[in-house]
Amino acid sequence: NNMLSAYPLVLSFVSTLFVGCSPLEVIDFDPEDELTPRVKFMRAGNAILGGIFTDPEFKDESVFLNFGILQGIIYRKPVPTAVLVLGLGAGTVPNFVRQNGIPVDVVEIDKDVVQLASSDFGYLESNGSHGHTIIDDANSFVFRRLPDHKEQMYDVVIHDLFIGYNPWHLLNQEVFRQIHDEFMSADGLFLLNFVGYVTTNNSATVVTAAIYRTLKSCFTSVRCFREIPLSLLPEAMSNIICFASNDNIDSRFINNCIKQQLSGCDRPFTIPKDALHEDPVEFSAAWARSHFHKWEISETLEKYDSPLITSASESLFDNELKSLRRGYKTLVSSFYPPAANWTFDFEDNDSENTHHSEL
Repeated sequence: NNMLSAYPLVLSFVSTLFVGCSPLEVIDFDPEDELTPRVKFMRAGNAILGGIFTDPEFKDESVFLNFGILQGIIYRKPVPTAVLVLGLGAGTVPNFVRQNGIPVDVVEIDKDVVQLASSDFGYLESNGSHGHTIIDDANSFVFRRLPDHKEQMYDVVIHDLFIGYNPWHLLNQEVFRQIHDEFMSADGLFLLNFVGYVTTNNSATVVTAAIYRTLKSCFTSVRCFREIPLSLLPEAMSNIICFASNDNIDSRFINNCIKQQLSGCDRPFTIPKDALHEDPVEFSAAWARSHFHKWEISETLEKYDSPLITSASESLFDNELKSLRRGYKTLVSSFYPPAANWTFDFEDNDSENTHHSEL
């Protein structure tokens, strides 16, 4: 079980690098009880970039449920032949996908993040048949590619960028359209992971709805999900994963599911009927992959008349973005005690020269 917030945790710093103004840290959480697995986190400034369990029995398990859901791309039919991930963090998702025989290219702005992911989190830095690790700013990387290029196209693109808050300049229509036009195969799948609210009594939910609507302006089919059940902490911020494609996500996955006579045929993945997914441990990665189809929020987001997010309209959301940053501070301060060890500066403007993250 990886509901780590249920237990008191002890914080110890085991390594620190300084990159620009933000310390890049490896942090060990050592639980006081014997039931909770030990965890190692990577942190930079305001952002938790990723984490892994350090107990050998949990080595194949995701600390965060959203990663478990993203890892489910290996179950897409047909199996992807090339994947692009924007944002490395600790390397949890690209490692898992590569270990299942699918090449993954990763774009990460900070070479020190790559170094730390490799040295402390088991990231398999590859520049061969398993894919490449590209040190570059995601925004520059995306817009450097020109029309009529003859470069790699991807069956799956994962946008997993986080800097202690959602990097607003990378969540607009221009970015989504460029990825759609210049990086994705005809029936490719785009996965966007971000943090947000879904509750109707929180004004910041308009941001979630605006991201959803902006995706719909670039892709034919879009579905969004929480990483946790809708009934669990419904007022709280959580990771949100959106699936977008020009292929009809609903009918394609449902048809594959029906052909294999599986239950839960509204899932975006054809989850295998194996021991891991048949009766998964609650709050495990397999549990999230097997159940998140029940946590869809698309219908709720449809009710909002949110404006499209463009480079020209970003200032419309200033107040809501401040609310999101405060929400993330509250989340981290309560989920990763003791809060006194965490400092925040959420008044900085978005910058392209920032760490890419997984959370």
